[in-house]
Amino acid sequence: MADFDIGNLVTVQATFSDKDDVPTDTTAVFKYKGPDDVTVTDNSPANTDTGTYESDVDLTEAGVWHWRWSGTGVVQAALEGYITVKPTQFP
Repeated sequence: MADFDIGNLVTVQATFSDKDDVPTDTTAVFKYKGPDDVTVTDNSPANTDTGTYESDVDLTEAGVWHWRWSGTGVVQAALEGYITVKPTQFP
């Protein structure tokens, strides 16, 4: 992902697929933590299409924000990534 500014609301999306690469609904959980190292868990992310889920992250401070999707139902899978937030010159 690109660098973002403080104050952006970013939607993070994941698509879970079965062994044949067919998008499949599952039990999805989204977690993220900001530079303050506090973990936020979304146990009910929006299911926007078959196998596709999304959740929002409110970028409130500069630094690296880590996120993780995990599927624990029909599809067992995980995906991790990060978002970089630039510091602002306007406190």
